[in-house]
This record gives sequence, structure tokens and C-alpha cells, in this order.
Amino acid sequence: MCEDIVITCFGGANDPQDSGATASGISTKANPNIEGVSIAMDGRQFGRLSPAEHRALDGSPFPRMPWGTKVIITVEGRQFAPGAGIIDLGPGKQASKGPHDPHALDVTVAVAARIRPAIPRHKLSTQFSARGSFRILGGAKYVLEA
Repeated sequence: MCEDIVITCFGGANDPQDSGATASGISTKANPNIEGVSIAMDGRQFGRLSPAEHRALDGSPFPRMPWGTKVIITVEGRQFAPGAGIIDLGPGKQASKGPHDPHALDVTVAVAARIRPAIPRHKLSTQFSARGSFRILGGAKYVLEA
């Protein structure tokens, strides 16, 4: 369980910082209704990352998990279970603004729209932010022993 974290939105047609490509191969632009998440898994467990991606992800506390691993998100007492599960890597370490605002989860536009339906979909990738928590279902079995 990862609690009291900052959750933001990524991907889709209106994200100026995202091409739509994900590490899992699913395009958020070609699949605008996909309900998935991006979790910062340890970059040292991935062989084909760029140096910038390694700087952003190496040392993340989350081990490599299969794409599609299910996640339960809780925001303001409401739970959301994105159907596609984990589809991408991130947010990177640089995304956190400080120790009191740990940025640990990104959600697709479709998930953000369920959490904040009052925000127009075309604005979610740049304006959505929420405090919440998430739990990776079955995640413990992927933890590497020291």
C-alpha cells in the first residue's frame, strides 16, 4: 500500500509532454478510453531504458511487475480499479515536489475522468491532480529478497 501520495494524469491526445507510447506498448492516444496506471518500477530491472529514464527510475522502491498487474486506487474514500492495470513506467523521482508531496502514481485520462468528472477530458492531462493511495494486487510476490 502506498498512502497519501500525489496522483496525476498522463497520456492521451492533449498531453504536451507525452507521445502516447507506453512501456507496455499500449498507446494512450490510439486507446483514449484505456483505464491504466503508470508506476515507477526500478529502472535497474529493465534493459532497454534511456539514460534519462534510468536516472528517473533507478532505485524506485517498486520492483518490476508484469504489465497488466491490477491496482486499486483510493481517492477521497472512493475506490477505482483500472481495468488495464499497470501499462507504463513513471512518474520519475524528479516529479515529486518535496517530501510532503510524493508523486507516486500516474493515471490515464479515462481513470482521471472517473476520479474528477467535473474536469473536461481535454484538460485532464495538464490539470488533474489528487491525493490518494494505491495498492498493487499481488505485488508482494514480486519483491526481490535482499
